[in-house]
Amino acid sequence: MGNFYARYFDAVELALPVGLTLSVPYIYWIDGVMISPKDGLWQVGMLVLLRFDRVDLACFRQHILGWLVKGFFLPLMFTYVCQEFDAFLSRGMPALDSFKAAYDYSYDFLYFVDVCFATAGYGFSLRLIDTHLRSTEPTALGWMAALLCYEPFWSLIGTQYLAYDPGHPWGEWLRDDPLLFGIWGSLILALVAVYVWATIMFGCRFSNLTNRGILTNGPYRFTKHPAYIAKNLSWWMVSLPFLGDGGWQAVRHAALLLMLNGVYALRAWTEERHLSRDTAYVAYMSWIKRNGLFRFFGSARAAATWGRARVIRERP
Repeated sequence: MGNFYARYFDAVELALPVGLTLSVPYIYWIDGVMISPKDGLWQVGMLVLLRFDRVDLACFRQHILGWLVKGFFLPLMFTYVCQEFDAFLSRGMPALDSFKAAYDYSYDFLYFVDVCFATAGYGFSLRLIDTHLRSTEPTALGWMAALLCYEPFWSLIGTQYLAYDPGHPWGEWLRDDPLLFGIWGSLILALVAVYVWATIMFGCRFSNLTNRGILTNGPYRFTKHPAYIAKNLSWWMVSLPFLGDGGWQAVRHAALLLMLNGVYALRAWTEERHLSRDTAYVAYMSWIKRNGLFRFFGSARAAATWGRARVIRERP
């Protein structure tokens, strides 16, 4: 009811007529070349034609869940992109004459790149480029764990229940030690860069709560959840919840951040449970168990045999 999504609706008003027009020849062509054309969209067609005896309810449910994912995340990510772009335009190119200035600009820029790729992922789920949805998270637990981390839910959860930040950022702690300030800030940027790298490797396959092809390249050749690991570690380094005013408050803030880490652990677990329905992901999990991050240094030769970066794809 507010204006948070105003620019998204403006964009939809411009793009929707074009999209609907192009969808007619696109669907006609795709339907003619698909090996298994009775997908979720076909199930919707059977419902429209009142051919209820031909409807596969499980396939239809997956189709609707896929649209709910895009309906929730595309407006949100598009809005984030607009906000970040506005911030860059209003601020302009800063004078990068200090590490702090370079850190601030790089931190914001990395997250801007992240939401750009995320927006592209939700906007371009097309069989034509092999980025379509194979399956969508089917459980309420998986949805709940993911949605808690995003607006509008995070505004409530983050401020009322998981307010882990003591208000003493790392920059204040280290401002009198330029060397340690630079090292600590560089480590934070490295973690954020790994997080963004994980998003970039998906390309137009990026999406929460879905399987759009099993990714095995980039940071995913070292661990199954590089983005979650890097993001959660960066939060510890940025907020320093174990410092604050000391005493029980420091313990409390650290415990709250551990609870947030637990939410991401739950997300990882539900994602693995969903993706394990794909035999390609089961094979990938087995490979990571033998050759992943914690065994990498003793398995350099095995890691090399994984070959060049690749994505296990599904025929359209």
